[in-house]
Amino acid sequence: MTLYPSFVASPFTTIAPYVFATDAVGAVAHIVLKVIVNAPLSFTGGADITTTYGRADTSTFTVSGGTGSHTYAIAPTQSGITINTSTGAVTVSSSLTAGTYYETVTVTDSKGYTLTKALTVLVNAAVSVSGGQDITTTRAYQDTYTTFT
Repeated sequence: MTLYPSFVASPFTTIAPYVFATDAVGAVAHIVLKVIVNAPLSFTGGADITTTYGRADTSTFTVSGGTGSHTYAIAPTQSGITINTSTGAVTVSSSLTAGTYYETVTVTDSKGYTLTKALTVLVNAAVSVSGGQDITTTRAYQDTYTTFT
């Protein structure tokens, strides 16, 4: 078999080469193929997540390129951190314990090509306020009150 014209494919290329086949006695047949070369996968969205215990947050990872539909995954599996396998939205639950979590987001296209991106999730301790006292004053009068902590 012979492919004509010979070519080097680059992203976003659509070509229509001829494929020739010759049998043992010299008979020749040919067909025209359509070859489409899509751009490689590339992340176009998604960022590290910084939140506070008691508050849920989301970051959506998006990609361009690849072939067909995309499927998203996250690893390692951590209770309280989930990903929507269709949209790439990573959600951090409001009940995730304060700490730093290191995850990897992977996207796979319909041909099995994969791309990964590191994700850091920082969950700060819950915010609390204590101390202090109610304030009663007169306009234009300066007073001192117990400090809030």
